[in-house]
Amino acid sequence: MIGFTSLFLLASLSPGLSEGPDSTVFLETMVVTASRTEQRLENTTVSVSVLPLRVLEEKANARVEQVIQMSPGVTLQDGQANIRSGSGWSLGAGSRVLILVDDLPALSPDAGGVLWNAMPMEAVQQVEVLKGASSSLYGSSALNGVIHLRTWEPSTEQRVRISTMVEAYDKPKMRSLGWWDQPRGRGAIRYAFSDSYGAKNQHGLVLHGQVFGDQGYQYAVGDQSGRMHMKYRYKPNTRFEAGLQGQWWTSDRSSALIWEDFRYGYTPLDSSATQTQSQLAALTGHVKYRVGKQVHTLRLRGMGYANASGLDSNDYSNEGTSLHAEYLWQYFVGGGWNLSAGALALQSAMNSPLFSGAHRSLNQALFTQVDKSSDRWDLSLGLRWEAFTVDGMADSKPVLRIGGHYTLAEGSHLRASWAQGYRFPSIAERFSASAAGALQVFPNPGVQAESGWTAELGILQAFRVGELQGYVDAAFFWTAFDHMLEFTFGKWGNLPGTTLANYGFTSLNVGPTRISGL
Repeated sequence: MIGFTSLFLLASLSPGLSEGPDSTVFLETMVVTASRTEQRLENTTVSVSVLPLRVLEEKANARVEQVIQMSPGVTLQDGQANIRSGSGWSLGAGSRVLILVDDLPALSPDAGGVLWNAMPMEAVQQVEVLKGASSSLYGSSALNGVIHLRTWEPSTEQRVRISTMVEAYDKPKMRSLGWWDQPRGRGAIRYAFSDSYGAKNQHGLVLHGQVFGDQGYQYAVGDQSGRMHMKYRYKPNTRFEAGLQGQWWTSDRSSALIWEDFRYGYTPLDSSATQTQSQLAALTGHVKYRVGKQVHTLRLRGMGYANASGLDSNDYSNEGTSLHAEYLWQYFVGGGWNLSAGALALQSAMNSPLFSGAHRSLNQALFTQVDKSSDRWDLSLGLRWEAFTVDGMADSKPVLRIGGHYTLAEGSHLRASWAQGYRFPSIAERFSASAAGALQVFPNPGVQAESGWTAELGILQAFRVGELQGYVDAAFFWTAFDHMLEFTFGKWGNLPGTTLANYGFTSLNVGPTRISGL
């Protein structure tokens, strides 16, 4: 049994908690991830935790993955995001947690992994973590939950932030691990700028970026990277908005999978590490138009990436492109009724010796959601149809979500939900074929898609004792996966004899999995 409980405290009244005219303590934190529309945190029908701006600004860490682990129930294992222990070790291929940046997926098309050092830590306004299966809202990869990074929007007054970070690595207690003679560390310079222009501030601009360097404490393993982001918004009135976002990222890094032994645990096997030079560029455009009680939103994104990588005689280089198109229709009917519906298409093409050549994929989806709110309760019902085609092999599945919230008493909020999840295997999970020293990775094109569901019953209690204010959030959850994918070690090769080349990892459907907690 694994349990997670959130406790949030404030020493004095702040924007996080407010005192109403009847002395009721209520939260003012607004979230969008739970239903794709803005709502109060305490009124959500599912578990959502929030890392606000003031928490992010207090941390000197240069990367988002080091900050999101402050959220209850969120951990990272070798860069693999994990919510409520719902993900295993996957060699960086595939993710059951969907990462969003300003409502758009940030997973790589080939491996389905997260490029954490490409995430815009310097301009993140708020981090929202949606826990449990969320595929009805966000599709594949949201099997275990969603981590949503919401970045700065153009401000009405000029806003500038410049920060630096420097850290040093000390020597391990075991002398054999400390292979370096000179001081080693890492550092970053980050900047962010926001402003609006024009007679009505109709032109908005956000610029931000980072230069990062990490010498590493592991032999021959380090990271040098830089990135720039641009966001332009044109909003001449309250009915129309158009925007353009650009991203460029470059990285020169090295990594290792196997280490010498316990005495030299920071030295890669044979003192060799995989060197990777990466470039990524993306351009995103959106148009939002309000007609009466209806809002129409169209988003388009084109992305291209290239990784030059290798170790000894093995070539891990890959390159690819993707085109993402999504339409969202929202109808705020009145009387507490909200309707949402939309469609998505994501086409990707990639080529790599690591994945046994070139592959093409197409992801299509139709989704709808109905929300009803009143003074004391909220109800939500969502349905999504998801379809995947990879190299002519197709699969599809409908997923459902239902949830409710009820205000029990002053500051007390009860919620319950049941949601299905679905995840199609990534290209890397199906086709990876490589070797790292004596360790082999074998392809398995026949693996099946994962599916599952999450049921939850939770309660949130806001309180105030003198100047001390805060809230406690606790939930019981039950998660079930079918056809769960795991990289499994065994004898998968068929070479004659007893050669070690027949042994290694491959992606397998390991069967049903159950996870529960309080």
